[in-house]
Amino acid sequence: MDFIVLVLNLAAAQGLLLSFFLYYKRKNHVPNLFIASYTLITSFVLFIFQFKDQGLYISVESIRYATFLLIYISGPLLYLYTKYLIGEKQQIDTSIIKHFAAIPVVIGIEMLSPNSVLYTLDHADELHPEDAFDQLYILEYILILSTIGYLLISFKKIWVFDGLALNLFSNMESANLNWLRNLLLLFSAFLFIHLIDTSLDYLQWDLKLSSYIMKLGFPVLIYVISYKALTQPEIFKELRTSELSMPLKQSYQSSGLKEDKAKQHVDRLLTFMEEEKPYLDCNLTIEDLAKSLGISRHHLTEVINKYLKKNFYEFVNEFRLEKVKTLLLDKSKTHITLVGIAFEAGFNSKTTFNTLFRKETGLTPTAFRKQHTN
Repeated sequence: MDFIVLVLNLAAAQGLLLSFFLYYKRKNHVPNLFIASYTLITSFVLFIFQFKDQGLYISVESIRYATFLLIYISGPLLYLYTKYLIGEKQQIDTSIIKHFAAIPVVIGIEMLSPNSVLYTLDHADELHPEDAFDQLYILEYILILSTIGYLLISFKKIWVFDGLALNLFSNMESANLNWLRNLLLLFSAFLFIHLIDTSLDYLQWDLKLSSYIMKLGFPVLIYVISYKALTQPEIFKELRTSELSMPLKQSYQSSGLKEDKAKQHVDRLLTFMEEEKPYLDCNLTIEDLAKSLGISRHHLTEVINKYLKKNFYEFVNEFRLEKVKTLLLDKSKTHITLVGIAFEAGFNSKTTFNTLFRKETGLTPTAFRKQHTN
C-alpha cells in the first residue's frame, strides 16, 4: 500500500469517526447533523474510489453514477447546515425533504432510461460509442447547476449574517464563519473542475480530472472539518438563537421610538457604559446590554445605529480600546503583558485587539506605550 492510498484510507476512516462523533456528541445541535452527514458522504465517496482502484467493482460507470448522486446531496446538506447554524431555524421539520426530492427522481429516470448503467451492463455489446449516456449527462449538468445554486445561496446567507452579527456580538470569534466560507469555496472549486471534466468526458476526452480532484480534495475537506472540530468545537454549536431572531433588514421608521425618548436612551446607555463597564465582559451581546438597561433590543440597536452612527461591535470595542489606552499608561500595570491588558479590557482575541488598536491609533500597542511614556 503506497503512501497516497494510506492517506486516503486514513482520511476516509477519520471522516467516518468524525461524523459519528458529531452525530452522537452530548448536547448535539441540529446543524451538526447536516455537517456530519456531509462528512459521512465525503468519506463514503473516498472509500468507493479506493475500492474501484483495487478492482472490487465490475463497472466504472456504476461507480461514477453512484458517486455522482452521493456528491450532489452535499449541496443541500451544506446549505441546510449554514441555514441552521446561523439560527434561521432551530428544529428540523418536513420542509427539508424538498431539498432531497430530486434524488429518487434522478435514480428512477436513470434506471428506466435505455441508456442507463443497468441497461449498459446487460447490453454492452449492443451499444455504440455515440450512445454514451446523453440523458445522464443532461441530468448531471442539472444537478451540478443545482448544487452551485445551493452554494451561492449559502454564500449569501453567510454574507448577510456577517453584517447582522456586527449588531449582535461585541466579539466576533464565536460568530466567525470564515472556515465555513472556505469550505464552500473549496467545494465550489471541485464542482467547477468537475463541470469542465464532465464536458470533456462528453466529448470523449477522458482526462479523469474529477477522480484526481476527489482523491486530493476530499481528504482536505475531511481534515479541515476535523481540525476545526478539534481546535474550535464552539463552531459546531448553535449560536444563541434568541440573539439571531432580529430581522435581517433594520427598519426604524415604524419602531415607535420618538426622538426625545431615543436621546434619553442615549444618555442612559453612555452613563451605564462609563459607570458599570459592561464592556469588560468579553461575551457581552446586544441582548445582554438591552436587558441590563431595560430597553428592548430593537430600540437599543436603533439608538446605537441611528443616533450614535455605529454598529454594536464598534460601539462596545471603542470603550475597550479606551480602557486599553488607560491601562497601557498606568505605571502600576507595566508588569502585565499586552495580551493580559487586552483581556482585562474585555477583548478575547489577540489578533482582533491588535487589528482594532492599530486601526484606531495608527500604532501598535507597544509603540503607543513607548511613545506616551517617554
